Amino acid sequence: MTPPDWVAVLLARAGLVPTDAQPLTGGVSSDVWRVRLDSNESVVVKRAIGRLRVEAYWVAPLERNTIEARYLSRVARIVPQFIPRVVAADEELHAFAMNDLGPLPSWRDDLAGGRIDPEVGAALGERLVAVHAHTAGDASAASEFASDELFEALRIEPYLRYTAQNLPEHAAALSQLANELAATHLALVHGDVSPKNVIVTADGPVLTDAECAWYGDPAFDLAFCLNHLMLKRIWKPEHRDLLQETSTRLLTMYLQGVSWEPPDAVATRAARLIPALALARVDGRSPVDYLSASQRNSLRISAGRALHKSATDPLAIAQQLEGL
Repeated sequence: MTPPDWVAVLLARAGLVPTDAQPLTGGVSSDVWRVRLDSNESVVVKRAIGRLRVEAYWVAPLERNTIEARYLSRVARIVPQFIPRVVAADEELHAFAMNDLGPLPSWRDDLAGGRIDPEVGAALGERLVAVHAHTAGDASAASEFASDELFEALRIEPYLRYTAQNLPEHAAALSQLANELAATHLALVHGDVSPKNVIVTADGPVLTDAECAWYGDPAFDLAFCLNHLMLKRIWKPEHRDLLQETSTRLLTMYLQGVSWEPPDAVATRAARLIPALALARVDGRSPVDYLSASQRNSLRISAGRALHKSATDPLAIAQQLEGL
């Protein structure tokens, strides 16, 4: 298939010649293509779209793919095996190309299929905290990723403020968390550490889709991933023990690497965010599509209760949300 014009222009500006292209489906925020080059290598090309492909009306700045390419380039200098390699980037086109990891399943597919290795969680926690630790207090990273408007549009508003509008009984607590999150600037945050954005390779987990990257609160990355793993335990209770061990290993390795503040401080902020993020996946702009109506209702009740508690342990609060 002939690639669209913007793909051809991006690659031509980098001196690359496409010979074939196929669209990749499933994403909600970008047009994504796998492109075969005349060198017989392949790359994955992304360009942001203005309105995200979700039921609720959700628009976001096109600059997010520029931020993503910057994130991948920055992390390549810290933990190179943790991210795809940027091959070409063009801020005018709001697009970039990266090396193709091949037809590997996402970690989400692995977890859903029962292919669960808790050491993947440990490696993810270790690599994630390395990025946070290396960028904490880094003025250049803070300047390069001063993307508060982008993070507000992609995470704080759709996950916290929008959910507060839908759940008036929790509006005050959710709004407070939103304001505190927006005001915290400590390290480089990925913003979308979800199993669907992790690919497990022979060299360990690779993290993709950094469109939400922001110099902010690293507790968000930790809470975001632990919340996803909790949702998977509700969805796939037959894999609960291994999924729980994966969460434990991730948190343990992450906290061991926290150097910019007391580990308990990060853990406490993550624990407070988890119930809010759980509510967002039920009543926010991007609800999960794999829980039943009864599971969503139960989660809404348990997360609502937990939101108003003074939580300090992310694993304990996640278990409460599961109803355990």
